[in-house]
Amino acid sequence: LVFANFRGQNLEIVCSYNVLSNDNKKTYLYSINGDIYRPTVFHKRNIVTSYVNQIQRLFTVRIPLSKIYGSKVYLNFSINYRCVLFEYDKFFPLNGFASSYFAHNGILLYRENKSLVMESCTFKKRRKKEFAYLKQLKKSDNPVHKKSRFKRLVYFFTKKFVPSNIWLISDRPSVAGDNGEALFRFLNSTKEYKKYINPYFVIDKNSPDYKRLKKIGKVIKKSSLKHKIYTLHADVKAVSQTDYELYTVFDKNEMKDLLYTEKKVFLQHGITKDDISGSYSRFFHDFDLFVTAAFPEYKSIIENRNYGCDNHLTSLLGFPRHDLLSNKAEKIIVISPTWRKNLQACSSSIELFKESDYFRAWHGLLTSEAFIGMAKEYGYRILFVPHNNVERFIQAFDDLDYVEIASGNKNYAEIFSRGALLISDYSSNTFEFSYLRKPVIYYQFDSEVFFDSHTYKKGYFDYGKNGFGPVANTEDALLNQIKACLDNECKIAPGYETRINKFFKFNDAGNSRRVVERILRIRK
Repeated sequence: LVFANFRGQNLEIVCSYNVLSNDNKKTYLYSINGDIYRPTVFHKRNIVTSYVNQIQRLFTVRIPLSKIYGSKVYLNFSINYRCVLFEYDKFFPLNGFASSYFAHNGILLYRENKSLVMESCTFKKRRKKEFAYLKQLKKSDNPVHKKSRFKRLVYFFTKKFVPSNIWLISDRPSVAGDNGEALFRFLNSTKEYKKYINPYFVIDKNSPDYKRLKKIGKVIKKSSLKHKIYTLHADVKAVSQTDYELYTVFDKNEMKDLLYTEKKVFLQHGITKDDISGSYSRFFHDFDLFVTAAFPEYKSIIENRNYGCDNHLTSLLGFPRHDLLSNKAEKIIVISPTWRKNLQACSSSIELFKESDYFRAWHGLLTSEAFIGMAKEYGYRILFVPHNNVERFIQAFDDLDYVEIASGNKNYAEIFSRGALLISDYSSNTFEFSYLRKPVIYYQFDSEVFFDSHTYKKGYFDYGKNGFGPVANTEDALLNQIKACLDNECKIAPGYETRINKFFKFNDAGNSRRVVERILRIRK
């Protein structure tokens, strides 16, 4: 079993079964109280293991809630007419324990022999199930199970003492300044929501942003006891980075029935322009809401089945941090390249990093006499904004002259607001800059190998056809484009501005409000 969703008047259970690539002869059926059905597959995924190639087929079982409230419902799955045991996915609220159960909105789910059973839930039924579950956890020799038993007791004993409507919000573990902070600011500055939403920002106490955020609203120290208890009771968990999900504080296997009803919101870090379904799909993160900000982006996600995020889960709302952007352009040229997966081989060796094509290209530009002379001639400053993963190699850029380096804790909103021209490669930062209708130049010296050596596949966005500025593949071509832009006083060309207007859905500083309203709707 993969997911269980409560939508409208139905309980929806998304199931899957795997078959060998060359084996389609078996008969797969499911039954509801003895009535037999053949699965209607809505998605197929190839699964390659070290042994065999398999095809995973997903289908949905829909059971009317009225049928569950009226009597017990038994769901079974069979292969070649033989009933088989269910296997529970990491996101399904049940696990391998025989006494595992899930109670929500008057519905009780549990296993009975080879059946998944659903019936109406009462306080007495749930108490009986919980005692049986705690008893089984106690008998286990696994220390993790014993700790989970304690955590479950903490959940029930602290339920009355924590605030209601807790929203836990975060960006990176030690860095704020992204969509999470923008949403946090909005909730703390809007009276209508402060009445019934309790927003908390989760961040490392040693972060430079910790004290600053405390002036805005309530902040929780990451991994603290308070963080753990509030994680158990949170209604909403909104993150801009899935790599550091704040909702993985606990081992979820024995706790996931308690954590299942929390709404998990992926605010995103930047516009999704490439196929990142291999890392950012619901099959890996169990999103309840995937926030998007552009027409093509939204379409690419709901149409790509590998994301597992249809139009129920994906919403075109705009990014909260875009509400904080303003055009206060000064004579500053911003250089902001993205990361390369193949640079991970450099580890922390500056010497290896210096041998990379990445370093040679960007260091060559930043030390170019022609580039620096051009900037001085037109009266522009140069600001280099290294990617967070490049910070450990920052000493490699110690020889820069005239170029300023924005290292450490960066205020991207301020940088984008003040910059007049952005030079980047494939970074999502280009979308922030273009959102302000300011010129961008793409420096793609490694375009032939980038998508073969990076963490994602090329998506819908073609830089030549859809880009918001010219593409340069060599340093000489880049310098020519920079000069042309400076000659035009860094005004964006009309053709590129037309592309931007068609790309973004909103430009009204109402993104945070739309996100909050959408979260409130999915909670209902």
